[in-house]
Formats: sequence, structure tokens, C-alpha cells
Amino acid sequence: MSAEQLRPGAKIAAVHEAGHATVAEYLNVRVERIRLSDYWLPPSTILQRPELLDSERDGGETSYASAATLDDQAVVTAAGQVAMNELAAPDELARFRCEDSCKKDEDDLRGIASECGITDSDFPQWRLHKIERVREIVSMTHVREAIQRVAADLLTAPLEDGLNGEHVREVLRACETQLETS
Repeated sequence: MSAEQLRPGAKIAAVHEAGHATVAEYLNVRVERIRLSDYWLPPSTILQRPELLDSERDGGETSYASAATLDDQAVVTAAGQVAMNELAAPDELARFRCEDSCKKDEDDLRGIASECGITDSDFPQWRLHKIERVREIVSMTHVREAIQRVAADLLTAPLEDGLNGEHVREVLRACETQLETS
């Protein structure tokens, strides 16, 4: 399926999921799989498969093959929203319903904060610290380029399969090598 056939907003959802996966790999948290949710299928496909009407409006999912520290979990969780805000086209982002895609991440971030013993009153500052860490990572040229490449690849990958973690690692390595040789 081509990116043009997907519902509007799929490009931003791909950047969001690629942000999670690429930042995870940068932090050596191994990614198992990254995929877009069925929500992004074109309306014609959804009409042919009515069971997909109940698909959640999330961006997709990123599953991990290795455990991460709570700090790394928080950074990876925040990475989707930061990638979207910094790398998605402003005109597309303006039409995108971020609250649908980012709500689960925000809930997960609150859960991680709770596990870390962060109080509700300290949460905003703690969250800001994690977002600043993600911005540092995403501002690196090779990470930024890898997120964009992984997002583009995700848009053309079969929705059922998505991309495997090895693909994300290879893209990140290739972008790093390209930067080193230029």
C-alpha cells in the first residue's frame, strides 16, 4: 500500500511511531516491531472490512525486545510526541488530532512517573526534563534523519507487519555512518 492511499494524518502517525522506535534504538532499547494501526487504512478498505471500524484512533504501536530502565522508558515514551512536533509538516500537524495519538503516551508517562515516585505536583517538571532529553536526542542529525527514513518506510510497509527492529537499527546505523563519512 502506498502512503497516498492511507487516511490523512498517517504521515504524522508514522513520524510519531518512528520517533519512539528510533529513540529507543539510540538508547539501546531493542525494538521488536513498529507498525501503524488499522485506523490509517483507506476508507475503501474499511468499508470492505467493517470489523476495522472499531480500530482505535491511535497512531500505531512499537513493541520492544529488551527491557529498559524507567528513565529510558520515559524518554522513549515522550519521543513520539517530540518527533511529531519537531519533524512533521506544520500544515499536516495543524490538522492532526494529537490528543488521540498522544493520550496513551501521556498516560504511560504518568504511570512511569508514579513508578519513579514522582508526585503529581512534581510531574510537570519531571515531564519537561524528559522532553528536553528527547529534544537533545532528536536534534542530532543522524537521529533526525533516521526518524524521517523509518517513518517513510513505515508508510509503505504492510500495516499488519510494519517494520522489524532490525530495520530500525540498520537505518539508524546507516544515518550515523553517512554523517561520519561526510
